[in-house]
Amino acid sequence: MKYICPLFLTLFLFCSFVFFTSCGDDEIDENSAILYDDLPSSALVTYTGKLVFFNDTGENLTNLSGTATIIFNGNSTYAINFSDNVPSIEGLLFIEDKEDGGYFSQSIENSSQGIVIEGTELIVGLTMSAGNWQFAGER
Repeated sequence: MKYICPLFLTLFLFCSFVFFTSCGDDEIDENSAILYDDLPSSALVTYTGKLVFFNDTGENLTNLSGTATIIFNGNSTYAINFSDNVPSIEGLLFIEDKEDGGYFSQSIENSSQGIVIEGTELIVGLTMSAGNWQFAGER
């Protein structure tokens, strides 16, 4: 019994030490904020490639020579307009990949997305409540 009290005291001090050292400064570093980039004018063109779209009712469209055109909407946001009456994707923000010079998009409206512009290629993979977009093409 005389060893239990020091054991609990030691355990309490150890846990307190771990807790307080793991609670560092939680302030947001202003230098780590995401900075969105403007796309170069060479990316604001029409790309031709494979277009696949599944709408929210399960209907699908596949076109091996579909098109996707990136346009600037103002206020640093972009849209991708597709051929074949496929709905546009709007409100896109891009971040430059400093290592390879490409650009990738930030997720919008609780979507699961991957939109990449690299060299002459545009790759789109997006799932939202309105449907599922897939595109891979070149300018």
